[in-house]
Amino acid sequence: MVEDTGSGIRQEELPKIFEKGYTELSGRLHEKTTGLGLFLSRKICQRLGHQLKIESEVGKGTKAFLIFKRPELTIFD
Repeated sequence: MVEDTGSGIRQEELPKIFEKGYTELSGRLHEKTTGLGLFLSRKICQRLGHQLKIESEVGKGTKAFLIFKRPELTIFD
C-alpha cells in the first residue's frame, strides 16, 4: 500500500481515474497532469496478473493498493 495525505479524490471521480487521459479537476485547472499515470499503472498490473485498487477520501488523502497474484505452486504431485 502507498498512502498520501493530500486533498483526496471525490467519490464520483474514482470510477474514472483509470481512463486514458482523465485528469481530476485540480489537475485540469493547473495543467500539470497528463492523465496517463494511473492508466498505464493499471495496464501494467493487468498484464502481470496483478490488481491495482485506489481508495480515497476528500480532505484525508488517497491509498493505492497493489495486490500481487501468483499461481499456486505445486512442488510434488
